Amino acid sequence: MFLFRTMMQYGRDVRKISYNGKTVAESGCALMSCANAYRAMTGKKLDIRDLVKLSEQNDCMVPGIGTRWKFVFLFAEKYNLQIEIIHNVWQAIDAIGSGATGIVSAHNRNLQIFTKVGHWMSIIGTRDSGFIVYDSQLKTKLHAPNARAAIKSGLMRPMKRKVWVDAEFLASEVKPEFPEPQNAESFANEEFGIALLRMKKCSDTKSI
Repeated sequence: MFLFRTMMQYGRDVRKISYNGKTVAESGCALMSCANAYRAMTGKKLDIRDLVKLSEQNDCMVPGIGTRWKFVFLFAEKYNLQIEIIHNVWQAIDAIGSGATGIVSAHNRNLQIFTKVGHWMSIIGTRDSGFIVYDSQLKTKLHAPNARAAIKSGLMRPMKRKVWVDAEFLASEVKPEFPEPQNAESFANEEFGIALLRMKKCSDTKSI
């Protein structure tokens, strides 16, 4: 099962910073997810304005909607992180339990609890056979009819600022992203995708 938790680490700043014709709070879930994953690994808080520039300068914005998946690769490169795309939810559990963090892209699939358009979330740890996931918009989603139905059926179990979500259920709501667009055909049958981020080891970093 997955453990979800809301996060407002960046306070009201994200409501004031412009992004993609809106604000980071409205259209910057990709930026926030990457920043949250990085902070979970390093304890360091990034300047969201730097991530806005990274996205704008590399044509990552989907006009009026959000951010292209390639942003996570640019983010990993900028902050010297290892990145790996895997498509097995149980392998993701093992990897994050071993210190990786993850980025997932929820999509308008099945019950559409997490999004009706597209939404990024960060998975930052494991506990009691579950994932700890930051989703700044989760609190408002728990009141939707489909969410209440999932809670009633046992697929989700809300707690104080948290909610438990069945792993296979979440996987059914996550869009299977690919390492590179030209390789999409090779992954056409995949039902789940997650970008795993890790700090590079000293041996992986070139000496200056």
